[in-house]
Amino acid sequence: MQFDYIIVGGGSAGAVLASRLSENGTRQVALFEAGPDTPPDDVPEVIADSYPGLSYFDPKYHWTELRVFNRSPKQNAQLVKTAKLEQAKVMGGGSSINGQFAVRGLPHDYDEWEGLGLPGWGWDGMLPYLKKLERDLDFDGELHNKTGRIPIRRVFPKDWAGFTKSVLKQTESEYPYRPDYNGSFEDGSFPLPLSNENDRRVSTAIGYLDAEVRARKNLHIFANAFVEGLV
Repeated sequence: MQFDYIIVGGGSAGAVLASRLSENGTRQVALFEAGPDTPPDDVPEVIADSYPGLSYFDPKYHWTELRVFNRSPKQNAQLVKTAKLEQAKVMGGGSSINGQFAVRGLPHDYDEWEGLGLPGWGWDGMLPYLKKLERDLDFDGELHNKTGRIPIRRVFPKDWAGFTKSVLKQTESEYPYRPDYNGSFEDGSFPLPLSNENDRRVSTAIGYLDAEVRARKNLHIFANAFVEGLV
């Protein structure tokens, strides 16, 4: 079979690309992921659970053999193995095993990107896409969206542990409480935005490759499929 697009890696970006590119029914899209799939009716409990440690420390969902190599000036620039390179090996990639933090950069960070020669990557260019992906369960207004594929929620102070509340109280004079990290660009103490709904993780695979998307005749998903090369 011939494809118009072949996406190698069903990670945080790959799952989104597969969903978006296959919106056009005339395009044949193939998505290859070396790790296991997380289909809507069979998401492993260790991935769906709000506690990220269950999937993060499970070798089943990692490239366990990857290592970081640096060139050491003390050894004639020979490659020196230094540490493990932790990369997810599962549909959804890092969004299936990470801490679910759904935080934006500061506006001037994006503007700096644009200033380095990346037109359209400034804050004004990025904001529509940051909004498009989210379905914010707590806030609306010009900085948020209610219809995106990734739900964003927060755990507010009323549900914080006593110790955390005490820290907030002791530091509020210097770091005042601000409820919306993704909409208030000042120093402060914030509830952490999470890609989570009903106490369940929502990875990009869960959010963008739902049953309706997977039913598209022009989208072909291959899990546990290691790609060695493209011809």
